[in-house]
Amino acid sequence: MGQVVEMSQFGRLRVSGEDRIRFLHNQSTADFQKLKDGEGCDTVFVTSTGRTIDLARAWVMKNSVILFVSPSERRSLYTLLNKLVYWTLFFCVSVLCLSKEVNAVIGVERMLARFLCLKFREFAWE
Repeated sequence: MGQVVEMSQFGRLRVSGEDRIRFLHNQSTADFQKLKDGEGCDTVFVTSTGRTIDLARAWVMKNSVILFVSPSERRSLYTLLNKLVYWTLFFCVSVLCLSKEVNAVIGVERMLARFLCLKFREFAWE
């Protein structure tokens, strides 16, 4: 059975720029290159040696990827991702406002929404 989960307490990061998908694909366990606008996935950010940094939920939007991360790891993950600057990739990581209320649907309803091709909307993030 599906549930609505309150996610306001999670840290939120936005990754934007033309190489955001390739960058996230290389820094986490998810195959971001297969995701389309409005789709999401769970992923794990790992070190170069495969050690876990944080579990995250990602939503691919038209111009950015929104990451919901552990509240305690938000700053450290932000710092780490910004240190991983590649001269050949163009991306930007920013911290999103924490005052917005966020809910997510998980379980059966989420699968049904995906089956019916319902997509998440691009939010006007501040």
